[in-house]
Amino acid sequence: MAAVVDCAGVGPGVWQYHCHVMSHMESGMNGKFHIVAADSGATGDSIAGASPRGAIFGNNSNEAGLVTFIMSDEPGSWFRSARGDLLSPVTHTKSLEIVPPGSSVHFIMADTHGVHTVTSLLWPTEAGHNAHGGDHFMIPFDQTKAYRGGGIVQLNVPGLYVFTCKIHPYMFGAVIVDNSATDGLDLGNTIDLVSGIKELPTSSDLATRLLRTFFVATTPSNWQDFTSSAPWHVNYPAVDVVTDLGKLPLVPVLESRYGQNIDLPPLFKPGTPGVGEVWINTQFEKTAGKTKPGTITVLDTSDWTLKRKIALPQINMNNPHNLWPNRDHSMIYQTQWFDTKLTLIDQKTGKMIKNIQVGDTPSHVVTLPTTDDATVAINGENGVVIIPAGTTEIKHMMPTQHHGQAPANPHGHWVSADGKRIITPNINTSDTGIYDAETGEIISRTDTGKGAPGPHPIAIGMMPDSSKVFAANLLHHSISVLDGNNGALLDTIDLIKNYNPITGDITGPVGVLPIQTPVSPDGKVMVTAATGGQIVVIDPVTHKIVKMLPCDAGCHGANFGAKQGGGYYAYVTSKFSNRLLVVDPDPNGDGDLIDADIVGAISMVADVSVAKDDAVSSLPGYGGQGLVALPNVYNGWVQNLSSEWAAGLTDSQRNPVH
Repeated sequence: MAAVVDCAGVGPGVWQYHCHVMSHMESGMNGKFHIVAADSGATGDSIAGASPRGAIFGNNSNEAGLVTFIMSDEPGSWFRSARGDLLSPVTHTKSLEIVPPGSSVHFIMADTHGVHTVTSLLWPTEAGHNAHGGDHFMIPFDQTKAYRGGGIVQLNVPGLYVFTCKIHPYMFGAVIVDNSATDGLDLGNTIDLVSGIKELPTSSDLATRLLRTFFVATTPSNWQDFTSSAPWHVNYPAVDVVTDLGKLPLVPVLESRYGQNIDLPPLFKPGTPGVGEVWINTQFEKTAGKTKPGTITVLDTSDWTLKRKIALPQINMNNPHNLWPNRDHSMIYQTQWFDTKLTLIDQKTGKMIKNIQVGDTPSHVVTLPTTDDATVAINGENGVVIIPAGTTEIKHMMPTQHHGQAPANPHGHWVSADGKRIITPNINTSDTGIYDAETGEIISRTDTGKGAPGPHPIAIGMMPDSSKVFAANLLHHSISVLDGNNGALLDTIDLIKNYNPITGDITGPVGVLPIQTPVSPDGKVMVTAATGGQIVVIDPVTHKIVKMLPCDAGCHGANFGAKQGGGYYAYVTSKFSNRLLVVDPDPNGDGDLIDADIVGAISMVADVSVAKDDAVSSLPGYGGQGLVALPNVYNGWVQNLSSEWAAGLTDSQRNPVH
């Protein structure tokens, strides 16, 4: 606000005030007085913005005002504009706002059970420079702590702003600040990215590829349906945009670069059966008896048919994200990523055993192979919860940071084969932590990525002898290779070295936005699911990228299971499609990974014959994320299998490390 006052004692200028609670200040609990001299001729009128005195949009006003995004558990509409129904016929998404310069954006977490951050993913370059009309106190906007609350930020510079949640990094909300004097919607000349990329032209392939990703992720009707014979069509807003090259028509640009009306490949079953089952988190599938999304889909690999759908309507199971069996496979641990619960499920019946409160936004669960204790990464907090085997009570939480330090927010952790070390990718502190599983001591903390800001380490793979750790860096498109004992950085695998971000030229295998990256139980291959639509096959011994295979929109989860007669299948899921891919990294068994291939594509959509505890109501089979194969064939776990679960394995599969 502005005020006309006698300047004696303070002088004219802008005077800022804020709450001293850090997370409140970062969320926008601050303001400023603009002091002007009484004889300056200034009126002292308030300036529209975050104040309630500003206009609240619901009309076509060209004056600065305020819009609201509601942060939600709802698939696609994770950042939902309060006036999304008004805009979506034009934008084809409820997660895009268009406002005049000087407007404010209010984020509220009124429709979610999880904790989140509001974090700038990309913004106009000039917005971070106060001299160009931006506000370097607020852009980039980033909350250092996940919590239930919200935030508010004023956007002054025309251009494209995209916000995300660091905990759930496919949650997107976008704002175009549009100067009405220009012909077309302003994207700005260049954008900066949280990953450290500066002054990226808005006409570049990387900029438009990210824009396309936004429209796919936030619009369920744009997701890939492999049960339909219709070509894949992505709806984009039919508007002109203003870029560094001037005015461009958005739809023709995106369609010419990335295709349109694409024929999807047919579903097919692998020629060789697997061993046992695969449990898949179809995290976005909705059912009639629940208000929250998410099911577990159980696949029988003996004949590649769906065996069961588990929705658990009695607890309103919320966004099931990752799962793991106990030692005798009688029970499956299931995290609820947009909630606070870990659910214990009977493997044979699919019925719930117990629902346990474990902390804010639990992401992954892995047992200790030595004790069978469950370890649960509490993604919205600063630790890993330990639940002793055979119990349903938390023993303690192992801190992933020292007291007083910024919370680490661990995500897709792993455990060494000897059960002595827990390894976490810490998304909020940009490092990988190795911890003593018994004492909780921090053994090492190693920065990951390419040395630039914001690598966002998200998932861990590990050699079966625990000698090396692989940390997938989502926003740096890389994998950091660490010594499994002391955490020393050994190498960085650049997954986009063959990609030109300006022209889009691809000269070899690439992996855009890598997520899960498991190493096979015998240590011969690593498979990385990259959400940009690639499966990257890597030699974990030499760290060389061997091959790239096509994946679906939002490629996300990967895990290994036994192949009948020997060897392993890698099972791969995607968020924005409804099929599971089966990868054989060595189909002819000659040890040469260049032969790696997709040997199966299985629908996650259940027909009437599949057992269910609730009727599927929408988004059938969508949201593939975490998955686990039974029997658990990883070194350290496979040796503890019961005779029932070990019966279908070869001698080499029972003893993967010779």
